[in-house]
Amino acid sequence: MSAGFLQSDTMPIVTGYESESRITVTKHFGTSFLVSDDGLAVSALHVLRSAKAYASENKQHVYAVGKPENGTGAGNVLSPILYVHEGDTGSDLCVIEGLKKYELSFAATVGMSGAPLFSYPGEDVLILGVILGTKESRQEIIELTDFADPKEKWRETTIKVNYYGIAASIDHIKN
Repeated sequence: MSAGFLQSDTMPIVTGYESESRITVTKHFGTSFLVSDDGLAVSALHVLRSAKAYASENKQHVYAVGKPENGTGAGNVLSPILYVHEGDTGSDLCVIEGLKKYELSFAATVGMSGAPLFSYPGEDVLILGVILGTKESRQEIIELTDFADPKEKWRETTIKVNYYGIAASIDHIKN
């Protein structure tokens, strides 16, 4: 996959309804991306579960939004999502099984769940995994206790909060 076509392989997950031969998109849930030429896509399981629940509740369908003509065409193509393989690893990764996780140096913002984790080792894009979401860690830096009044205790705690992204590897399906 070349760097110029990565955007073509990334597909938002949305819900919508069809009327008069037209699909109206109602809500965006996250991202998926293609990992093979035959249409195998990967996303975060919570993205598809949320989209399916919303679609069911509102009598809609779940779609992946792609580009026509292998990403070179104009406009968008909405493809219904017909099958989701959830695996049995208890992870947030869907469509594939197995799990090796990456801890990212950045927080995954809203809408990034299901997006590809990639690097540019040369001229081509190397897809490493799928972004699952953000985790939080808290570390107590200092705690101060003071008695301004013998009957009143005053306490102050400084906590450092770090947010970091989590991604799952797709090594076992790339070949």
